[in-house]
Amino acid sequence: MNVPMKSSRVSRAPAEDRTSFSLYPADLKIVHEALARLAERRLKVDRTKFVRCMLHTATELDLFAYAVVQQRDDALKAGPRETDYVAERFTIVLPLADLDKVDRVVRQLAAKGVRANESYLLRALLRRLPPGEALAPVVARYLAEFPDGRSRAARAKAP
Repeated sequence: MNVPMKSSRVSRAPAEDRTSFSLYPADLKIVHEALARLAERRLKVDRTKFVRCMLHTATELDLFAYAVVQQRDDALKAGPRETDYVAERFTIVLPLADLDKVDRVVRQLAAKGVRANESYLLRALLRRLPPGEALAPVVARYLAEFPDGRSRAARAKAP
């Protein structure tokens, strides 16, 4: 009888996962303008790495505060929160630690009566980006730590 041999490799939980965010035209415009400002400062970064950077470097408190301010701004608007339809479902791979951070903030907001999801947090973060001169050092540090834009674990298993 043939019995398959067990691998000597220890099975590990994944260090990252794929997730999607709904972005509106205004959000995409913000991302493109930020990338242009970074390029002017000789930082070449694509939008995937940029979004990973923003979510990684933002603290839970940052995300919470941005979402609360965004919710207040939305409440003051006459009419619907957004006037355009979702322009894109932006799918990226993020470290689980960053996904967990976002999920914790969504739960904290819900406990305070603020309706928000992961996409809402990203949109709130994008809509409160610092100017290019303050943004560039943050992105540069992130790229130095994560040259491929992902976690060290992801780089270790890449071919």
